[in-house]
Amino acid sequence: MRRRTRGYTLTEIILSIAVIGFLAGSLSPLLLRHIQATRAATATSDLDELAAGFQRYRQDTGHWPCLWKPESSPEFHSNLVSMTCLYDDNGLDGWAGPYLSRSAGRVQEREVMAMENGDLWEGFVDPWSRPYRAWFAASATGGGGIVVYSLGSNGKVDTPSRDLLAGRWQGDDQGRVVTPARRAR
Repeated sequence: MRRRTRGYTLTEIILSIAVIGFLAGSLSPLLLRHIQATRAATATSDLDELAAGFQRYRQDTGHWPCLWKPESSPEFHSNLVSMTCLYDDNGLDGWAGPYLSRSAGRVQEREVMAMENGDLWEGFVDPWSRPYRAWFAASATGGGGIVVYSLGSNGKVDTPSRDLLAGRWQGDDQGRVVTPARRAR
C-alpha cells in the first residue's frame, strides 16, 4: 500500500516567509553600514596613495603634478582624470614613476587616471565611481597647498574651501592634505 506524503500547509509557508522577511529586514541596515564602512576605508587607502604619489612626484621632479605654480593660478579645484604626468615620463628630469598603482588605461598613447564609461567612471576612482578631486590653493603670503579628496557617497562638496587645507572634513567628504599652505621664503 502506498503512503501519501503531505506537503507544507499554507500556514507553514506563510510563517516561513514571515521569518525570512523579518531576518532580511533586520540584517539589511547592518549590511548597508558595513558596505559604507568598507567604501570609506577604500577611499582612505586610495587618498593615502594619491597623496604619497603627489609627494614622490614632487620629490623626484621638483614640480607638483600638472606643473601647478601658486603664483600663476591662486586657487582651483580639479577632477583627477588625466594626470598623465603620474604615469608617463613627461620629459622632466628625475621622473621615476609611475606614481600610482592603477589607471583607466591608455588614451592617445598616454596612461590616464580615470575614464568615463557611460554613467560610470573607471580606473583610479573613488568607491562611488567618481574621479577623485584635487584642490590647489595659494596662500596670501605666497606658497600654496594641495588637498586630494573624495566627495563621498552624496557626490557633493560638503567641506568649505577654508577647511580643506586644515583637514577638517564635513559631511561624508574624505581627503588628505598633500602639502599645507606655507609662507613663501
